[in-house]
Amino acid sequence: MSKTKRRLTIVAIVLICLGALGFYGAGLVLERALETKGVRTLLAAKTAKLLDCDAEYLPLGSNGLSIASPGFLAQASPPRALTEMRAAHLHARCDLLELWRGKWRIDNLWVAHLQAAYGPAAAKLINRNEFSPPGTRTFLPNWHASRV
Repeated sequence: MSKTKRRLTIVAIVLICLGALGFYGAGLVLERALETKGVRTLLAAKTAKLLDCDAEYLPLGSNGLSIASPGFLAQASPPRALTEMRAAHLHARCDLLELWRGKWRIDNLWVAHLQAAYGPAAAKLINRNEFSPPGTRTFLPNWHASRV
């Protein structure tokens, strides 16, 4: 192998390693920002406003360029049509460039299981055992936070 090819190979390996470290570092920064910057609280507040109810997400986690939560709960008092909504294992992709600009937009949201109750009678039929066992502090009745 010639000297030029060896140098190009070393440069390529270094660039690949730097790219991998940058991707990993961006994931760590995103993971930390999710809780320290109040992203979960902000997301819950926006969801609550949209659904006109109380809402909260279980702790958010990051895996590369995606955000996940083991659960979501929304509860409203009558006379609202939606009484309760529960979602398990939420997963959404995010764009780091948009995040740096302060824009939070979810184009696709994957939910493993969604339950919605319209009215008190339907709310009695919801499975409330789907989320993780009781963990840290709670915000809403029957809501148990746990770690991702």
